[in-house]
Formats: sequence, C-alpha cells, structure tokens
Amino acid sequence: MKSVKIKGKDYIEVNERLMYFRDNYDGYRLITEIIELKNDRVVMKASVIDKDGIVIATGHAYEKEGSTYINKTSYIENCETSAWGRALGNFGIGIDTAIASADEVVNAVNNQDAEPVNLMTTDQKTQLHDLLIDAGLEPNLDNKSKLAKKYSISASTTAEQASKIINQINADFASGQQL
Repeated sequence: MKSVKIKGKDYIEVNERLMYFRDNYDGYRLITEIIELKNDRVVMKASVIDKDGIVIATGHAYEKEGSTYINKTSYIENCETSAWGRALGNFGIGIDTAIASADEVVNAVNNQDAEPVNLMTTDQKTQLHDLLIDAGLEPNLDNKSKLAKKYSISASTTAEQASKIINQINADFASGQQL
C-alpha cells in the first residue's frame, strides 16, 4: 500500500486501506452508522463484518462542522472516512506506524501550538465573487484556477491578505488590465 510521510513517519491513507480491504476480503463488509448528528457535530461508528455477519473490528470518529476547511462543507463525509480508517486500522490494515489516518495526523500537527488565523471573511469572499462576476469572469476561486494562482487566493487566505487582493483586483479592473 502507498503511504505518505508526515513528520518523517509513513501513514497509510484511508483510500489505500479501503482498496486493500476490498481486494483481499471478499464477502466482508464495511458499514457505517451515525451515532449522533446534532448541533453541527457528528459521531460515527464503522464496523468491519466478516462473511458470517460477525463484527470483527470497529472504529469511531467525531467531526464538528466548520472546524477545518474540509469540514465547512463535508464534515459528515470526513467523519465517515475517519471512522472507516479507524475500523480498518483496528482490523489490522495499514497500521505499521499508527491507527490514525494521514488527515487526522496532519490536522493534529497543524493544530499544535498554532496561532489562530483570521481567515478571509464571508463578506470578503462575496466581494471577490461579485468583483469577478462584474469583470465577466467565472468566479472560480479554487486553488487550481488561474485567478486563484494569479492573486494567491487559497483556503488559507487571511482577512488582511483578502483586503489587499480585493484592492488589487479593483485596481487591475479599473485600469483595464485583463484579469
């Protein structure tokens, strides 16, 4: 299985664990159930079930809506993936160095001693979106778009950077420069 290096250690990502499981355990199932879904949080349990219907391993996960960039829109899906990773890890797949998924490790490392970042506000995102529409452009600000690259717009754009970007786009648009 392919792994990623995080802080010098190899971690097997959940998609690799899942492919290995499907390729090597014919007749086994991986099921997920929502244990709790309320107040913008979800708790899930994933279970590995053998051919005879016996639960062989489980894994639990908890996610809070908006707690990370991915959780702004996909906290339920992210929770399910984490639960799968833990259940498959507890089953013995991909645990050479850790049960946690690579994403969980990255989040933990990133949150250690992290200063709170004042990210771009919803108003700033709306302003950027409207500016691009006014310029007759597709308001695509994902990390792969030309505009996002040109103006260094990303999920980690701070409020201060967003103000500068908005001013720059306004200036470029006003001067007739092609965006």
